[in-house]
Amino acid sequence: CDALSGLLRHAIEAASAAVYRRSVEEGNRGMGTTCTALLVVGAKAIMGHVGDSRLYLSRAGQLHHVSQDHTYVAEAVRHGIMTREEAIASGYGNIVTRAVGPHENVLVDTLVFDLLPQDRLLLCSDGLHGYFPDDLELVKILREDATDRVVEQLVGMANERGGEDNITAVVLRVEPPKSAPAHVTGRMTEISQDFHALRQLMLFSDMDLPELARISSALKSAVYDPEMVILDENDERCRLFIIAEGTVAVRKDGKTVAELRTGAHFGEMSLLNNSRANAAVVAVRSTRVLCLERAAFFQLVQHDANIGAKFLWRIAQALSQRLDDALPFIVGREDSRRTVPMGGHMPSPFVSRS
Repeated sequence: CDALSGLLRHAIEAASAAVYRRSVEEGNRGMGTTCTALLVVGAKAIMGHVGDSRLYLSRAGQLHHVSQDHTYVAEAVRHGIMTREEAIASGYGNIVTRAVGPHENVLVDTLVFDLLPQDRLLLCSDGLHGYFPDDLELVKILREDATDRVVEQLVGMANERGGEDNITAVVLRVEPPKSAPAHVTGRMTEISQDFHALRQLMLFSDMDLPELARISSALKSAVYDPEMVILDENDERCRLFIIAEGTVAVRKDGKTVAELRTGAHFGEMSLLNNSRANAAVVAVRSTRVLCLERAAFFQLVQHDANIGAKFLWRIAQALSQRLDDALPFIVGREDSRRTVPMGGHMPSPFVSRS
């Protein structure tokens, strides 16, 4: 998929160079367009994106904004310079900050993500999505089985609401495989389990779908039979583990001190320091575990600083709670606990696009 992602990126870069050269030759500098492309290979999708067209993914009743608008409004809001209302009122709301053609070179956003049966994908120009600010409305429309009727309905509604710009839309529906081999259906089950596990994990609760997709691509999956050791006591390797399916026992000096089940995680602090594991972790039953190694985590953060900021925010909250949990033993007062349990609401400065 990395090769296909690179191929899509180079194709859009080549298109930008071609449009730019034509504009210079014809004396029409400034010509440009947006591009949102999707390449589907098996159960994988690869997006290439420049500008303010959009790619949406409708999954399990929720709409995800897969692409990121390259506009003044979006950039100003993303960087905290203005609120969305202030940016729109500024008069610069329709300015595109990145496009195919105005310059010979262009920075292309790419993303590789997994597809699941019943997923719906919508590629559309701003002439359409500008008339659908309500995500719930789009989700309801995309549930329609006949994709040609969906496109017709969307374009018709956009025209009824003003139709002030060109309107382009493409809708894709992911069909369940018919008579697929066991390894294909098994892989789809794993993809669904992984996505659910990441969405439920407190450490990743601020992540939007594109960020979760990047994290997912960095994870390694392994299956452990009962009593197989997943993590040795005093292990020095730096890895975060996520239980995608199964149950594990945490053992200290050979004694079980805790059991963790599907959706739980352990080892996250090893991504930040060089300490050894203070307990062993053993599979209680057949268990599939996702592993994020420190080197892969560093690559994620270097590519997208938002992932690092969101992850470290949740780590800081976890450390805060652990300190509060320890405080009663330090001061000898049970009423000295300050924070709410991690299962309750915890504040976050991040607003997901999904």
